[in-house]
Formats: sequence, structure tokens, C-alpha cells
Amino acid sequence: MLDALDGAPERAVARLRRILSDEPEDRAVRLAYALSWLPLGDADRAERVLADLAGDGSGPVPIRAARSLAALRIRQGRWDAAAWALDALPGDDPWRVRIRPECWYRAGRFTDLAGPTSAGSDQSLWAALARWGSEPVRSTVATFGTADPGTGDRARRELALALTRAALTEADEGRWDAAATLLYERQRLGLGPSASPYLDAVILGFGGHRTEGVQVLADASRAAPAEHRLTHALALMLLHTVSGPGSDPPRAAALHRQCIAAWAAILHDQEFWQGWAARRAHRYGTPVPEAYLSSLRGRVRTHLQHALGPVDGTEILLHREVDAAQALAECGGFPVGQAPGRVLVCGPLRIADLGLAREFGSFVAEKVDWADAAQLRGYFSQLGFAEVHRSAGRAREAVDALADLRCDGCRARPVDRRATGPGQPMLCVRDCAHFDEYNAAYAQTPDKHLALLEDALDLSVTALLELARTALTAETLDLTEVGSHWRQAVERARLIDAAPDVQDAVADMALGRAAALERADRLDDAIALIDEARRHCGGVAGERLNGQLATLLASRGIRAGNAEPARMADAAADLRRAIEVNPHLRRARVNLPVALRELALDRVGRGDPVAALDLLRESVRVLEAGLADEPGQPELLTALGIARADLQDLTAELLRLISGPRRR
Repeated sequence: MLDALDGAPERAVARLRRILSDEPEDRAVRLAYALSWLPLGDADRAERVLADLAGDGSGPVPIRAARSLAALRIRQGRWDAAAWALDALPGDDPWRVRIRPECWYRAGRFTDLAGPTSAGSDQSLWAALARWGSEPVRSTVATFGTADPGTGDRARRELALALTRAALTEADEGRWDAAATLLYERQRLGLGPSASPYLDAVILGFGGHRTEGVQVLADASRAAPAEHRLTHALALMLLHTVSGPGSDPPRAAALHRQCIAAWAAILHDQEFWQGWAARRAHRYGTPVPEAYLSSLRGRVRTHLQHALGPVDGTEILLHREVDAAQALAECGGFPVGQAPGRVLVCGPLRIADLGLAREFGSFVAEKVDWADAAQLRGYFSQLGFAEVHRSAGRAREAVDALADLRCDGCRARPVDRRATGPGQPMLCVRDCAHFDEYNAAYAQTPDKHLALLEDALDLSVTALLELARTALTAETLDLTEVGSHWRQAVERARLIDAAPDVQDAVADMALGRAAALERADRLDDAIALIDEARRHCGGVAGERLNGQLATLLASRGIRAGNAEPARMADAAADLRRAIEVNPHLRRARVNLPVALRELALDRVGRGDPVAALDLLRESVRVLEAGLADEPGQPELLTALGIARADLQDLTAELLRLISGPRRR
């Protein structure tokens, strides 16, 4: 036997013949001798020896001989003879129980099929097939429907073939309803994949079973995800299913996502469009310009959007899917299958439909550079809707979209909103079975829930800053709105350790707008804006704001003092606050004593010299503090000399008044 296995059957036969010459009654050697003739092509001699052994009493060798004899005859298509060989086996032998009914069926021995059935046999299924044509198809199908799903694989394949043949016959006669019903029954019983998914889908569609036709194409497409012809057929079938005559948009809503997914893939399938252009060029004898192809894709997208009808979420789903596919195209596509160069360009809905979420997650985590991976995470996840809104200039909608990132199943569960912090989005539960399906780009990311949360917060911060920027440019400045956006942005930034960067952005925004307001002679608005920004900024950003606020306060104070004497108190208040905010602002220190001197003169005129003295003493203190910071500064020295002289003169005058005229 080793010689036979080593590819030397002649040597095996010769050795076995010598052994038999010494032990002619050794049944095991006779069995090996018979089987050794098969590789030499002498099936007749092998059959004669096997037949003798099969009828030679009981035991393992006759059983193996009978099985081998049956297998040989089945291979030759001699089903009746194979059945007779199996008759020699014990009644409970698995070959006799499971193979003999098929032999009877193929030999036309239908009467034997109608006889008693052994336990574990699929004889009833073959008997039902034997009655095909003599009883309604539904009766045959019902027999298979009640059978143990783990039995009768070959009988089920035979039924699938019978149903397919009957369906094709009905379709050829134009009886589409009957043809579709037959294929529907085959599909319902799970009788294996279709040999021609295109043909099956057409028959099911014409016969009123469009949803089942879609399923046939979807199953075939999952087996060959990069095959654009299957994707195109699926896309067309879906579009006609959800938007064709008599369709009910609410009832078809479940197929909208699948339709959008397939069409977004087609819109970005270069091989499909290049093939289409080549066929048109061949037909009309002129090349198709690239600009025309781009225009055609745009028109297809517009038509798709209108054809899908008024189903909630359709527009944003389509935009997200198309934008995601474009982002994936820019990364070179998602490699699928074993063939080199076969890539998939699609959106997240298509990835989910194909069941490739984890594979896509590995692709993003391992084979895409950092910048591209960040973009893909944005679109191939629940963040994608916010990305679409933000790219369209709808920052408010983007923030709203980030509030709840759960899958449909998790959204149906009750949730305690207090369990999340302020501004934190709601996420799927940790053990959610659909998280990867909805967030394919995160499927293989370590601690994927936390990664999604951090990216969501980062995106919401960006959107909130955009909202603040938009509010800042409005003609009427609403500081309550601006401040709310800044506050939320900083709060969320703290959750991801990004507060300093966001505070810098707030400061940049406020300083830029304040400068524009100052140029427009709107100092009050500029100061109020900087004040609002200071509420949300600390550190370096806060210092930058303090410096500009002091400058603006000094400018407003000087302007008020120069405008009219009645506003001198306002001028002094602004200059005092400017020094408080920025003690190093010399301009404020030099001008505050001027305002205080005018106020002191006013108090003297009003008969309140004590108040005037207090104001002049304040002037001296302000200037002395400035010189402590800038020793020897000429401008401060000059101003201090004037302030001290004024204080000395007023003090002397008060003493003179207090002492009164001397008596002689």
C-alpha cells in the first residue's frame, strides 16, 4: 500500500500478488489488492474482487469492500448497482442509511424510497424530490422546511437545482411571478449561493420579490466586495426598490442606507467609470472627456438624492458616505482580497454592509499615515455627520451631532445623562456589539471608546470656536453668545488636556476682533470683548489679553479726559484699571496724574480741598510706583515733580486757610 501511495501502483500490485500466493484467503490483502488496481485503470478487475469480498461474510473487511464497491459504481454513474452494493451493509451502517436513498432516487427506484425510513436517514427528502412534478412544489418545499437543517445536504442541493430549473422555465415563458416564487423558496430555505446572482435578481425583481433580489446581489457582493459589476447591479436594484413605482418610502427606509452605500461606492469606483468611458468611446468613436465624467457623476448624485425621497436623514447620510469615500480615495483605497491592486473605495455604510469593520480598523491603525488616519477616523465613524456639517459651514449642527454618538441599539436604551460630564458626548456601552459597525475606523484602536470620545471632544472644540468666530463678525456683537461658545470650548478642551491651546485660540480671536473694533472707533465694544475673553483664559493667553486690555483702557481714558471735563472721572477710572491690569503700562501712569490733577482742581472749586489733597497724594503714589519699576525714567520724573509741587502748593494753601489772619 505504501508503494501505491508513493505513486508506484504496479509495484504495489506485484507485491500484493506475491502475498496472496502464500495467503490466498487473507481478506485484508485481497481488499488492498482490489484497490491497487484502480490507479492502473482496471476498474473491472477491482470491482470483481470487491464484489466477492462484500459477500464474504461479516466483519470490517466486507463492510469496507461493500462501501468501496458502492463508491466505485457511484463514480461511474451506476446508481442502481451502487444501491445493491449498499444493500449488503448492516441496517444501521451510515453509508446505507445516508447514501442508499440518493442511489434509489437517481436510479429511479421511487418505490423503494416510499418504504420504511431508517433513523438519521434523509430518505424522506429524496422521496419528496421523487414526487417532483406529481404534486405541488409547495409540498416538496414543506418537507424540506420541516427537516433537520443538519441533514440532507446533497438532497438540498438537488432541490436547489430543481427549483432553479423550474424558475428558469417559468421565466422563459414570461411567468415572472411563478419564477420569482420558486427562487424565493430556494432562498428562504437557504439552499446555497446562486450560480448567477444577476439572473436570480432579475427574476426576483420582475416577479415582485425585489427585496429578495437585493439580498441575492448583496450576498454575492460580500463575497467579491471589489467587483464593481456586482456593486452596480446592487445599486440599481436598490434604487428601483426604494424609489420605483408603487414603492412606499417609509417601508423602504430600511434599504435607504444600503442604497446610499452602494451608490457612493459606484460614484468613486475609477475602474467602473473608466470602463464606462471606454465603452462609450468605442461605440461613438470619440474619447469621453474627464470633465464630462465629473459632470455625469455630479448629476448621478443629484438624481440619487431626489430619487431617494423624503426620508429623514437621507441627505446627511449621502453626504457623509460620499465625503468618506472621497477621503478613502485620496488615501489610495482599502485593499481587499488576495489579488494585488484590488482596492475598495466606499463609505462607512458599505464597510458595515460588507462586514469588513475590523479589517478596515486594522487598515487604518497599521497601514495609513497619521494625517490620513485622522481624516478616515473622522468620516468612518459616528463623527462623520459632524464632519459633514462642519465642512459645509454648519458649525451649530456639527456640535449638536456630536452630542450623541451611540448606535441605534444603544439609543433605544434608557440613559442617565448625569453619568457623563458637561459637554461630553454619549457613547455606546463598553460591550456594545455594534460599536465597530458604526465606528469602523476605531475597530482596532486601543481603548477605542476613549479614543472616539477624545476625538469627538476635539472636533466639538473646533466647531465651537468656529461658532464663536462667526458670532464675533456679526454687526451687533452678542457677547453672551460669544462667551458661551468660548466657555464650552475651554471646558471640553480641559477634558483632553488641550486648554492652553484653545485659550491661545480664544485670545487670538478676541485680540484680532478687538483691533478691528478699535479701528472702527468702537472702544467700548473692544474692551467688553477683551473682558469676556479674560473670563475664559489664564496663563500666557490671559497675560496677552491683559496687556491689550490695559492699552485699550488707557486709550479710552485719555480720549475721555480730552473730550470734556465732565468725563474726567471716567477717564481716571479707566486709567486706574489700566494700571491695575498692567502695572508696567507707562502711558497709563503718566496720564492718570493729569486726570487726577483736573479732578483735584474741580474739588477745590467745589469747596472740598480735603478730597483734592487725596487725589494729589494718589498721583504721587502712582508716579512713585512707576519709578520703582523704571528708576530714573525722565517722563515719570517730570510728572512726579509736577505732582509733588501741586500737592505742596495745595497743602500750603490749606494751612494758610486753617491758620487764618494774625491779630496785631
